[in-house]
Amino acid sequence: MLYPLKFRPLYKEKIWGGQSFKQIFDKDIPFSHTGEVWNVACHNRGMSIVSEGRLKDKSLQYIFENFRQELIGASYIDFDKFPLLIKLIDAKERLSLQVHPQNEYARINEKGERGKSEMWYVLKAKKGAKLVVGLKDNITKEQFEHAIKSGGAESCINEITVKEGDIINIPAGLIHSIGEDIVLIEVQQNSDLVYRVFDWNRLDLDERPRMLHIKKALDVIDFKGRLKKELIKGLSITNDHNSITYYVANPHFAVQKISLDFSLHEDTCGEKMIIYTGISGTFSIKWNDTSTIVGSGESVLIPASLGKFIIEGRGELIKSFIPDIVKDFVQPLKNAGYSEEEIFDNTAVTFE
Repeated sequence: MLYPLKFRPLYKEKIWGGQSFKQIFDKDIPFSHTGEVWNVACHNRGMSIVSEGRLKDKSLQYIFENFRQELIGASYIDFDKFPLLIKLIDAKERLSLQVHPQNEYARINEKGERGKSEMWYVLKAKKGAKLVVGLKDNITKEQFEHAIKSGGAESCINEITVKEGDIINIPAGLIHSIGEDIVLIEVQQNSDLVYRVFDWNRLDLDERPRMLHIKKALDVIDFKGRLKKELIKGLSITNDHNSITYYVANPHFAVQKISLDFSLHEDTCGEKMIIYTGISGTFSIKWNDTSTIVGSGESVLIPASLGKFIIEGRGELIKSFIPDIVKDFVQPLKNAGYSEEEIFDNTAVTFE
């Protein structure tokens, strides 16, 4: 039987990275420009290795291949690849202006690769820090293409000011960029596809201009204004006297924030895998007279087969899982007294 899995962190050197993981989480980081930590990853550009227990030193790919139903749950047959990637990002400098493709575009144009939707939870941000989230209203494809070619892409972007605790949903097709001096948690589809539009005339670590992907980016950017470009307020309910805030739900993942003051009883019901990522505090995951500790900046994967377990501690956690959108997201909010209008206005719930 599988058990709650913790993994060795995978550090990524990035030209825009910094030292914040060391400062915030007291992590021993390997690079002066450490831009990312992949906490849970099963990708050819980064593979998680189990750090404890009887599966220590086994890869997440090995576990996925040999224990897929135990790991993923009832929907295991729908996945030929592990579905999620959980990372932390330290943007000492701003990231490129970029966009990710939808699944269908990626399948056709990227040799069967997945598209990429993601969401961000802001862990730390300097006063006045900004994110690019979408384009300004009514910018057409032709106008944006002209702006890119003439060096005026910045005039078209929609910027929002963020602070610690803010949540932003970034579905495929929404152009975006993380501004300088921001640290965040990213929950995303298991894909590393990025189409860069503009990189602020920056050189990479080898002193060469970074590759841009303007034609593909223009193909996939949302120019119709269908996608939300604002912070997600969220809606909260109470469970075991703890606050659970619902933020994002789509076919790829759902995200909630748990504010823990008392023991929280959870149950996978054999149906779904859950990943918890610590925001603040230290937590104990207890099951079958066994426990594992999760600190801030760390993630733990709860396999679908685990069943009932308890989370103890004080602080905040991000909970990520693949939802039945109505059963796991919409209905609990309705049961708590929220109307459909309130749910769709205050969360990022989509069925496609």
